[in-house]
Amino acid sequence: MRILYLAHRIPYPPNKGDKIRSYHHVRYLAERHDVHLLAFADAPEDERGADALRVHCPEVVVVPLDKRQALWRGLGALVRGRSLSEGYFAAPQMRQAVERAVAAVRFDVVWVFSSPMMQYVAPTDAVWKVADFVDVDSEKWDQFAARGYGPLRWGYRMEAARLRAFERHSGSRADRVLFVSDAEAELYRTFCLPHTDVRVIPNGVDLTYFSPVRSSGSDYLLFTGAMDYRPNIEAVIECTREILPLIRRDVPEARFVAVGHRPAKRLFREVARQGGALQIAGSVPDVRPYFREARVYVAPLRLGRGVQNKVLEAMAMGVPVVASPLAVEGLDLQAGRDVLVAETNAQFAAAVVELWHDAARRRSLADAAARLVEARYTWTGNLRLLDACLPGAGGELGEKYFAACAL
Repeated sequence: MRILYLAHRIPYPPNKGDKIRSYHHVRYLAERHDVHLLAFADAPEDERGADALRVHCPEVVVVPLDKRQALWRGLGALVRGRSLSEGYFAAPQMRQAVERAVAAVRFDVVWVFSSPMMQYVAPTDAVWKVADFVDVDSEKWDQFAARGYGPLRWGYRMEAARLRAFERHSGSRADRVLFVSDAEAELYRTFCLPHTDVRVIPNGVDLTYFSPVRSSGSDYLLFTGAMDYRPNIEAVIECTREILPLIRRDVPEARFVAVGHRPAKRLFREVARQGGALQIAGSVPDVRPYFREARVYVAPLRLGRGVQNKVLEAMAMGVPVVASPLAVEGLDLQAGRDVLVAETNAQFAAAVVELWHDAARRRSLADAAARLVEARYTWTGNLRLLDACLPGAGGELGEKYFAACAL
């Protein structure tokens, strides 16, 4: 089967949530089909990822995305009554690349990763269409609006409404619409058109890479993720300003270490403000040593959607996790057994202090989390669900697996 895979961000290197998901999907599909990949790259170093993907795909086309030009396109789209997200990714170079690919190859399937990429799929085209929305992105803009002020709040509300309308109608044109969790799928079902076929494809963890080999635990709390992403930036700042001081009343030696690529400048200003209590490690060649040495993994997210791969990776590595409700919203876990879930900053600090002083509790929590990941959140198991998203025999086999998972 010939598949045209369109992604809003090149799935290599797989160093953040959406790229991890798309990378594993592309690899799995490419082992069974001819996958032609067209993707944007918003950083020069990401453009170099094309060579790694050509090992799997007969064709990889990377379209550079200039963020300044993309933002102007997005603002222009707002003026014309469309969403900023559509305009941001509405690049003539990508449209031309899609036209060339379709002219050269007769594709059986068009697979779209991220809702704004649906603008490149002709509504009347009879080819089988799969749209992996991952999460309901319009809901994220509503979250931004709830934390915004003045004209900015109004702008976020407008983007949320317009993007939701686009998600509704573009999803109705796909044969399958995919989400990362039941929570995201159920939210989408509250406003999608009735005939839309909505499926859940959970994320996973590579257990051969993220394996639970632990040290005795150092004197730091760990957070990981893209450090140029607003929800992560705000999580780090809020944790260091509001939660860490409460922890250090009982544990003066406690430090907070944040690991992730492209740290925003405001994070380094926060380092200067906090002194030795905060360390921004930035991009690292291998995040696993940080997991192995961390005493507790913290996920104090107040913004964001979908499943947090960072939490799954910590659980797989055997690190006890303290998380906000939003950080574990899409995971099928039991609070208190697999992770500790805390609503307020005071509850969050108390949970960390409890784990800090109780080695047996840390071990039991980490062991339960690792067992859950092995049972429910491996790529090996969850990738088989992709077969049901395709037409023909592969889809029928996948349907049986879907049915088995539903029992």
